[in-house]
Amino acid sequence: MTKARDIADGVDTADIADGAISTAKLADGSISTAKIADNSINATKIDVSGNGTAGQFLSSDGDGTMTWADAGGGFDLGTALTGTTPTIDWSSATAFSHTLTGDTTYSFSNVPSGGEIELYLKNVGKINDVLGFNGENVAFDGTANIGQNYIHRTLYNNDGTKAYFAHYKSGAYVIQTYDLSTAYDLSTATHNNQHTVTNTVQSDFSQGASFNNDGTKVIIHRSGGIWKEYTLSTAYDITTLNTTPTQSVDYSTTLFSSYSGSQGPLYSQLLFNSDGTKCLYFNSWLYIAPSDPGLFTMNLSTPYDISTMSISSVSYNVDYINDGSGASGSNSIGVAGITPDGQTVIVAEYGSATNTAQQLFWRYDLSVPFEADSARFVAQITHTVRNATSTMTNIHCTGDGNWLYYCVPSSTAERPKIDQVDIRGDYSIDFPSGVSALPVDCGNGSDPTTTSYLRMVSIDGTNVLITDHKEIL
Repeated sequence: MTKARDIADGVDTADIADGAISTAKLADGSISTAKIADNSINATKIDVSGNGTAGQFLSSDGDGTMTWADAGGGFDLGTALTGTTPTIDWSSATAFSHTLTGDTTYSFSNVPSGGEIELYLKNVGKINDVLGFNGENVAFDGTANIGQNYIHRTLYNNDGTKAYFAHYKSGAYVIQTYDLSTAYDLSTATHNNQHTVTNTVQSDFSQGASFNNDGTKVIIHRSGGIWKEYTLSTAYDITTLNTTPTQSVDYSTTLFSSYSGSQGPLYSQLLFNSDGTKCLYFNSWLYIAPSDPGLFTMNLSTPYDISTMSISSVSYNVDYINDGSGASGSNSIGVAGITPDGQTVIVAEYGSATNTAQQLFWRYDLSVPFEADSARFVAQITHTVRNATSTMTNIHCTGDGNWLYYCVPSSTAERPKIDQVDIRGDYSIDFPSGVSALPVDCGNGSDPTTTSYLRMVSIDGTNVLITDHKEIL
């Protein structure tokens, strides 16, 4: 008998006829893998029935035999979804594709406990698309009522049908109210009333200002960490504002003592979350040092009660914007806008009249809404504003996520004018109640036809988590 170890390397496998040597004649390990050349024995030479089908692999049956088996994992791509109100049937596939053709609302059917699917999207819908400005125009000219004065602050009521502009006028501090026939669209504004807050010029309202959730309070932030609260006897009726503050708190020597710089934290936009337990605001002090934070989160143990504030987190990533990384630069960052969901900050240059970098905008996303220390740099864009070499002021992201406003006054005649930029994405996406929010960076591909996929996991058949998002370029 010729033993396997006696067969020299030079014997071609073709010299061994099919079945001439039974597996019983080859002891385990008698021929090392080095002695069998690649492809010298194909699947038909192994005692397995058939060749299988494309994509299958050999699998042990647990009894010393092998059979062909389908590959595990992967997904079944269901029929492509169509229309603007499609239903995702979790029992029919593990992945779905959809090219959006309009604002889209999804519904679910047959959602199992612990199920998982992936949704592939083209023309991804989003709001607050601050990396995709769509045109610019003068949406508002307040010369008739505001005169040639700077608009220091813009406020809105709860549904965006009223806009409020705070400014100095003839030695007094005045708030103008305008009615908007289309919510948040300043091009539809008509003047309603004017209210003089004080006849002595002061800076109380020149920094951050925000309504509470029912319009009965105006909360402001002044430089250095000074907070004040004013009440309105009629919600959102600025003529009923009590000009004597009901609360005035100075945190400059306590909470903000280590961030004081030369004047302490200034403000560019101030934003409360929906229940008034968190406040996010931007430090706009000129030439902010890399050792100073650019973004603050304040916790309030009692909603909207400024006397119960504490610092929750700060961000050192949102400071100098020259390269978007926080590195020191020669230009300052005096103006920023925060989206109403507390997930995005857009920063614009606040340079001199000869600084053409005025046209640069930087986007930062917060992975945890309203928490400053979760901010990360996303991208920068170049956008040619109407008065490209002018100082930019008063950036505001509207409550519906559709508009970005700012002032670019190149002359006194431009001071009461506000430029409107469309930041609506391609289409909006809504999921059933109980589904976690879309990832903040969903749809931030290089163009609107970029494919994105969302991985959704069902918890108990009713609640669904959107756990991952990825761009497929």
